[in-house]
Amino acid sequence: MTNNDAHAILKELAEFEFPSVIKASLFFALFKTYGIPSIADLLVETGQLANMSTSSKRAADTSVILNEVSINHPTSERAIEGISRMNYLHNGYRKAGKISDADMLYTLSLFTLEPMRWIRRFEWRLLTDLEKCAFATFWKGLGDAMDIPYTALKSGETGWPDGLQWLEELEAWSLDYEDKAMVPAESNKRLALNTVDLLFWQLPHSWRGIADKFVVALLEPRLRIAMMFPNSPQKYHSLLAAFIHLRRLLLRYLFLPRPWFMRTPYIPTHPDPITGRFHMRKYRSHPWYMKPTLWRRWGPKAWLTWGVGGVLPGDDGDKYHPEGYLVAEAGPEHKRGKGKSEMADTQARLHKQNRGGYALIPCRHPPESSNLTRIRPRPQGGSLQSDIEKIPHFWRHPNPHNRRSGYQTVTQCTDPGYAMELTTMSAAVELEEREVKYDEPPDLGELPSWASDHGWDSDDDWGDDKEDSFDSLGSPPLMNQPHIS
Repeated sequence: MTNNDAHAILKELAEFEFPSVIKASLFFALFKTYGIPSIADLLVETGQLANMSTSSKRAADTSVILNEVSINHPTSERAIEGISRMNYLHNGYRKAGKISDADMLYTLSLFTLEPMRWIRRFEWRLLTDLEKCAFATFWKGLGDAMDIPYTALKSGETGWPDGLQWLEELEAWSLDYEDKAMVPAESNKRLALNTVDLLFWQLPHSWRGIADKFVVALLEPRLRIAMMFPNSPQKYHSLLAAFIHLRRLLLRYLFLPRPWFMRTPYIPTHPDPITGRFHMRKYRSHPWYMKPTLWRRWGPKAWLTWGVGGVLPGDDGDKYHPEGYLVAEAGPEHKRGKGKSEMADTQARLHKQNRGGYALIPCRHPPESSNLTRIRPRPQGGSLQSDIEKIPHFWRHPNPHNRRSGYQTVTQCTDPGYAMELTTMSAAVELEEREVKYDEPPDLGELPSWASDHGWDSDDDWGDDKEDSFDSLGSPPLMNQPHIS
């Protein structure tokens, strides 16, 4: 799986499949870093989270950079500029020893793992192995671009055979790091309280106690203790569990697929034609980088915001930069417009790399019990035609739990003599030949047990023109399909 493939899959998940949960999980991933005293102490020292205004500015800048890096195509100028800006903002602290490689790897692990955990906990279906590999490929590639070393992982010196193993080792390391480093500290509590204030700034004061208890019910015990929050009464945990279960059932059985016009756009495609800058689409407490349109100043939400004493786009003159943002200026005010030479060096380095290529070796075989279709390899010297032809180590099977009818699950395994790539987005599975170098036909390998049970053996003639399909041989047993649990 290439980084381009991974980005396409994750963008589909973020805009169509699980937009609300993915946005919430990324906010929570950032929040969870405040449970590590070494990270929290530095943020308190910088003063970026000292009050509501600076906290909202940091949240807006973090959102700007993450969206630019993750939503834009990996090889696009905007994505590369976002990575360069992120590296510049971190590198000064890394060189001074204030941000350790372990803290960087832990933060990367949260942005990789928390969306997957939240989808497993809250959503109407589970992720497929392909989608998990997409998370691994994309975030591992981003970590490479940020110069985050992986030597702390079990196979950090030798590499990983597939994305799933990288995820397993990353999660094992992350949990072990939490055991050692996630301990109670006043700085943790201070940052957590500031963030909760930012989250619920519109709520009436009389409701804050209830909202705070639900937030605490979301936290795992280690994180709650590290942030020095008292545990919520059991009824809040029970109500939260009931809500999760009800939401899951409603989405699974009563909601139609999300059409294109209802997708969740995160960033504007084009800059403002007047200012040449980009504008945020939403804001939480202060309208950083929001264009003061008539609707945003006089619409129903604007009246509600005004009623609770909030700030509207265009208020306070240029304080909240209503002209929009440039990625090169994102970050603390004292670093606004700085770091251009450092960013240019990073951009030049990233342009030389194949940012859209392979960050990890492809995924594992699918489970033997999947409903699979297997098609022969192309004979030596054959040409790539419009018909999809796959070698025996490439498999395709429909994903019955995906509401986007054109999205199929593909699991790819490597063959040393036949390097190929499967792209899984759009209405069909496309096959693009990268390189064909072999003197003998590729090894078919050992067939799964159910294949021979249905009259199919490795001596089948793979070179004829007839497609071998399980439609004629009988279907393998259907077990271990993705399910809600």
